[in-house]
Amino acid sequence: MKKMKSFFTKGILGILAGLMLTANVSGTEVQAAKRISYNKAVLMYNDKMDYWARKNSKARITYDLRDRSGWGYNDRGKRTSIRSLHYSSHTRYVFKDVTGDKVPEAFFCNTRTRTMMVLTIYKNKVKLVGTFRITDFDQDPIRYNKKHKTFIINTMITGRSVSRNVFKIRSGKLYRVCTLSDYIGPMESNGRCPRQYWVNGRRSSRSTYNRYYKKYCRYHSRYIWGP
Repeated sequence: MKKMKSFFTKGILGILAGLMLTANVSGTEVQAAKRISYNKAVLMYNDKMDYWARKNSKARITYDLRDRSGWGYNDRGKRTSIRSLHYSSHTRYVFKDVTGDKVPEAFFCNTRTRTMMVLTIYKNKVKLVGTFRITDFDQDPIRYNKKHKTFIINTMITGRSVSRNVFKIRSGKLYRVCTLSDYIGPMESNGRCPRQYWVNGRRSSRSTYNRYYKKYCRYHSRYIWGP
């Protein structure tokens, strides 16, 4: 009788173990199936941009990369044509993962329209998370901080001023972490070039600026615009 009970118990445990193993394998297969390859992601982004362009959709500017830098520029809230950006030989792009989920985000930039668009794939759908107003200057590479999963956009505002905007994408939404700007004045009679600093739109000391810079503007990768 005891042997039968022991055999029965072992059989039940074996069946449960088998079910758990099958569940784990099925879960792994489902997760793997949800992963989106680089090529598929690029195709999804291009298809969505083409769809918006054919509909002549407008995108609202969510961030002006010149603001919070001591200057009065701010086009936030204005609308820009996606068609003008998409159907242009001046549009450049970056497809790189900046969220850490191994699926690339899409960055499209055009200095003619002075527009940059940032897209991500959230819940297997393409989502426009940010439309930026940029300047006439050539756009710097996208800088990526792997530790904080943030990306940095450096933008020349004038020949003497630069703004550094740090962004993060989380759960399909874009957040601006901070903005650091500096301005180098003309040379004075003593040979010095005065420098002014801003942190999040407010005048700042050099030490405070450097503290923010060391915390947020360190990067691990530079993504060059194509083609």
